[in-house]
Amino acid sequence: MTTETKGRFGEVDAVTFEVLRNTFEYACNRMSTIMQRTSFSPILADILDFSNAVYDPELRLLAQAANCPVHLAAMQYSADAAAKKYPIETMKPGDIYALNDP
Repeated sequence: MTTETKGRFGEVDAVTFEVLRNTFEYACNRMSTIMQRTSFSPILADILDFSNAVYDPELRLLAQAANCPVHLAAMQYSADAAAKKYPIETMKPGDIYALNDP
C-alpha cells in the first residue's frame, strides 16, 4: 500500500492529501452553514435546497456539500455553464460564482 498519491502536480503524501481534502470539505460545509443562517427563505433555511462546491481551474470538483443530493450530479453542468459565460481567465482573487437556475 502506498502512502503517496500521484496527481497532476506530482506526488502528494497522505497527510498533505488529507489536510487539503478536509480543507476543501470544510469550506463547502462552512458555505452551507452561512447560507442556511443568513437565508430569509425557508426553502434554504429549513429544507436546505441548495448546494455549493469548490472546483479547480480545470473545473474538476474538489469538494461539494451534500445538502441536496439531487444536485450532486448536476453541479458540473452549472460549473461548465458559468465558466462559458464568465471565463475562468477573467476571475480575480476573491471572485465567486453564485447561480440560481433550476
